[in-house]
Amino acid sequence: QPHELLVSTSSDRSNAQPLHGATVSGQIYVFLSPESGVTRVRFWLDQPSLSGTPRQTEKNPPWDFAGGESGGLPNPFNTSTLSAGSHTISAVADLTGGGTETVHATFVK
Repeated sequence: QPHELLVSTSSDRSNAQPLHGATVSGQIYVFLSPESGVTRVRFWLDQPSLSGTPRQTEKNPPWDFAGGESGGLPNPFNTSTLSAGSHTISAVADLTGGGTETVHATFVK
């Protein structure tokens, strides 16, 4: 099953929807799902070419874009820091079986 970026407005990640194509505002929680099959996830914001240093590197699930406590609640991402318009979050997952999987999600603020 391929991984995807999901977004929730709740810190418990409830009622999560695909981030790709979503319109977001306020505090959001973005994460890579499912958690299984991955050893590390690196996240970029508005760098679909994956250039430069990742915005966030997560070494333990859950794989949260804004980080958080290991096995605990995620940190919110405040969309007010973004300009209005289209943005992309990219994630590169290191897979337990070797190799990587790259996921991009474009959304609107």
